[in-house]
Amino acid sequence: MMPQGVERLTKRERRILRQQDVLTKENQINTKNFHVSITPKGPNQERAHEYWKDGYNLMLHGYAGTGKTFLALGIALKEVL
Repeated sequence: MMPQGVERLTKRERRILRQQDVLTKENQINTKNFHVSITPKGPNQERAHEYWKDGYNLMLHGYAGTGKTFLALGIALKEVL
């Protein structure tokens, strides 16, 4: 049985979280040596990350594959865990 909220993730999101050692192969949250570290991949992600660190609310939009979900997921995990 998956933890609450994990069942809502797409297969791709679960795969990314497993690659980052956030989820185990059984889709359980890995709490051993856990820390969330997101690294912005470009200038727009860098700017969004800086705004978030400064306390601004964010509304991300753009083309597919620009990292909106990745950035939002990383920020959310940092806040929750």
